[in-house]
Amino acid sequence: MRKLEAVLFDMDGTLVETESLWKLSERTTMQKFGQPWTREDEIDATGGPFERVAQIMADRAGVQVDEINAVLDETIQDLFRNRPIELQPGVAQLIDELEQAGIPIALVSNSYRALVDIINSRIDVEFVLTVAGDEVEIPKPDPGPYLTAADSLDVDIKNCIVIEDSEPGIASAIASGAAVVAIPGHNDVPDAPRIQVIQSIEELSVGALENLVTGN
Repeated sequence: MRKLEAVLFDMDGTLVETESLWKLSERTTMQKFGQPWTREDEIDATGGPFERVAQIMADRAGVQVDEINAVLDETIQDLFRNRPIELQPGVAQLIDELEQAGIPIALVSNSYRALVDIINSRIDVEFVLTVAGDEVEIPKPDPGPYLTAADSLDVDIKNCIVIEDSEPGIASAIASGAAVVAIPGHNDVPDAPRIQVIQSIEELSVGALENLVTGN
């Protein structure tokens, strides 16, 4: 019988409330190049990956992508280091339950290693594994990041839960074969087996995750 072997968390917007900092960094960067960055642009950029967003910004500003990369990277690192970073509602309780149940938890993000490490240093969570966007061949929405995590943990991805909030992340999780908890906000969630749509991680429990994996 299938059992829950690991829970894989997305970072930005799922584990921690950093989407507002990403939006601020994008607006700030584009302002430096004299270009607007609209609400629609923010929605399109949610979930990354970093390279795709930077290329859109570079094309808009008419500059080399390396110029955008340098400004955007410096801006977001500064915000991550100096602005308040808080776990999303329900995360601390769920992680405590998972730890008590002996279920491994991992962090799988499209953000670069430098950003993952900043966040990891500022929150009171012990992950058994973290996977960053610049450590995989192809980032989300490709399933590779989640398959990499499952392989590193030596678990079957079909016995894992992925918790995601962005369109690229949800697509990555579904394609990986994991069971998926989606917190979509303004995003549409495609029909897929073993997927649960919620509004907040506060709705989750270890029992609920185990039922999703087993199909009960």
